[in-house]
Amino acid sequence: MRVSARALAGLRITKLERDPSGGYWTARATLGGETVRVDRRYGSWRVVEFVRGREVARRDAAPALAAALQNKVTPLERKERTAREHG
Repeated sequence: MRVSARALAGLRITKLERDPSGGYWTARATLGGETVRVDRRYGSWRVVEFVRGREVARRDAAPALAAALQNKVTPLERKERTAREHG
């Protein structure tokens, strides 16, 4: 999914959550009818490609998509950190 900053107006980020087994962030992103799975399993946001239910490839997410995801995740991480510190 190639995403320009201008095209982000139609971007929908859904199912943004932590993976229960690995603790990394994962989401689905939809733009123009195309939905992809993205995650931050290895540090940076990557698009995960599947064939017949098996992961076959990973590629870096477009910078605009990665920035949009990070803007959603940062407040959630801050909230988690505060809860741990005061919990």
